[in-house]
Amino acid sequence: MYSRALVRIVDEYRKAFPWVFQALEASKDGEMRSLTPADMLPDLDPDQRRAQVDAAVKWLKASPIGKRPLVKDSVQMCTDEAVERLQMALTPLPGRGGASAPLELECVPPALLLPPYDPAQAASAVAGGEFELGDRVVVLRGTGSPPFGARGTVIGVHEDACELLFDEDFAGEA
Repeated sequence: MYSRALVRIVDEYRKAFPWVFQALEASKDGEMRSLTPADMLPDLDPDQRRAQVDAAVKWLKASPIGKRPLVKDSVQMCTDEAVERLQMALTPLPGRGGASAPLELECVPPALLLPPYDPAQAASAVAGGEFELGDRVVVLRGTGSPPFGARGTVIGVHEDACELLFDEDFAGEA
């Protein structure tokens, strides 16, 4: 699912530079990353090709989307609307202050306990696999920020990190 803003900007780009989309549609799968201006604009001389490519680059940099940082195609992110809805759902309940009181449990089977956190070990191994959007998480690190036991939801997945929206505010959050 794509945002309306993205669909609108791609439509504007398609209208301004149809030759880009014609070349992409004509290319075979896997060859898109190796297209050159000569492949895309075979009827123009090198100076005209350069001018067309420069105009497309200038247009992209001037657009609102051009001001955003580039991300790898493997990154997954929740939409702004989804994050706002999640924040609304996580509005603190009256009487539910910051940290909850510690709870002591007896006779808990060892299989239900998480192993101690080891910074040298991949976090996904402790979690039981790779993270996905919407996964619920709990902080296992005993020091620093976020505090131990803080709970949250994965709203972004990068190659080596996740973006989280925590259920409750805490000192040091960004």
